[in-house]
Amino acid sequence: MRNQESRTTNGSARKSPHRSRRWSGPVAPGASREESLVERLVGAEMPRLLAVARRYSLCGDDAFDACQRGIEILIRRADSLVPETADAWLRTVVKHEAMAVRAERLRGVASAEDSLEGLVDAARVEHSADLMERLRVATEAMGGLKAHEAQALRLRAEGLSYNEIAQVRGWSYTKVNRLVTEGTRAFQQRVAAIESGEQCREVLETLGGAPRGRALAPDLVRAHLGRCNACRADALQIRRRPMSLALFLPLLGEAISRVNTSVHAAGAWAGERSVSAATRTQVWVEAASTGKVVAVAASAAALAGGGT
Repeated sequence: MRNQESRTTNGSARKSPHRSRRWSGPVAPGASREESLVERLVGAEMPRLLAVARRYSLCGDDAFDACQRGIEILIRRADSLVPETADAWLRTVVKHEAMAVRAERLRGVASAEDSLEGLVDAARVEHSADLMERLRVATEAMGGLKAHEAQALRLRAEGLSYNEIAQVRGWSYTKVNRLVTEGTRAFQQRVAAIESGEQCREVLETLGGAPRGRALAPDLVRAHLGRCNACRADALQIRRRPMSLALFLPLLGEAISRVNTSVHAAGAWAGERSVSAATRTQVWVEAASTGKVVAVAASAAALAGGGT
């Protein structure tokens, strides 16, 4: 009886309905791998995406808008992504979308016709926030350099010539030239790793119990957790696991406390230092010359309270 009911009046077999899918959004026809990738990223990365978006957004609604834009871009680009690096790519996309939403909001505020005198200069607010983020990344990158490389870059940023640095530190001219050159290259590589998400992966591997030879130094982990909201969220999840590593729990607690205290000090610092620091800081992504890198190094040293 059931077999008879499954056939139509002309005797042809009725097609079975399509299997339901968890993801109902638009995907490319027949792209099962892409659909699976989208499902995995949206399900696993949403808390971190929201944390990244909130960092660059004026409010929670703008953060959700940025995440929505990022997911739409993910759906369109899913067929060209590498699964192993898709999570870092998606966080970068959401970050850029959050910055774009923020810029749109600030432009809307700046163009309002009523109560213009009471509004904060939108360009200055955006510049100060961007400057602080640059300096935080520069400070973290400087922390990954060798001690002599960092010293050479800071002295060079203060205006000392190679000969003057050699006299102050008791080095040869050749050593100064090597330290500045290699320090510049290492600084650029560290910044690129931070921006690409590679540093996030290394930090999480360290917190998850990476072998001793691959684990980052505690100071580098602490500096990164103090800057990166997404990794702090991951670290909190690791902390809740029964078999979490007690070795790195103090790093997480200290990083969170430092972030809470630095939020209040950041505004005052930006107001006092933004004018002078802006003249010395260049965008690190474009840091193709030694002069640009040492300018960033000077500002990073000022932010960290470092000196010669």
